Amino acid sequence: MRAAPAVSLAVATAPAWVWALRGLLAATARVVLFWARPRGDAVGVAGFVWAAAYALWLAWRTRRPRQWQLSWDGQDWWLAPGAGDPASASGQRGQMAVAFDLGSALLLRFSPGEAPSGGGVAGRWRRPIWLPLHRDALPVHWHALRCALYSPPPRMRDGEA
Repeated sequence: MRAAPAVSLAVATAPAWVWALRGLLAATARVVLFWARPRGDAVGVAGFVWAAAYALWLAWRTRRPRQWQLSWDGQDWWLAPGAGDPASASGQRGQMAVAFDLGSALLLRFSPGEAPSGGGVAGRWRRPIWLPLHRDALPVHWHALRCALYSPPPRMRDGEA
């Protein structure tokens, strides 16, 4: 089987994704409010305040789309904030997984890799990074990206377990 070609592309959080998250959190806050109003208990009010505060925090945090440099070098996935050399000190190697594939939209999960000595997580990120992507934002690179995502890892191509 042929190896997936190397691909490097600049990606940004899709605006539709951001608005969907904001709508979901606003709907959650409304449901908690309607649940808490007739009861009048402190737990319901606290739940509503938490959901509303989280929705406002997310709206503030996503006021500008996040920019990433995503690269597949034929062996590893690299993710770096903004544009630049994917293997630079600001980039991080990790595992990429497809969470949802809707044909024209992908939700990817980048999990930071471990340090070479096995002594923890390398780089600056310890939690997974979610990348919602849409074909319209990446028309030239879409096919190459999908090939890299769905090709078997190099170890499996070489016959290793």
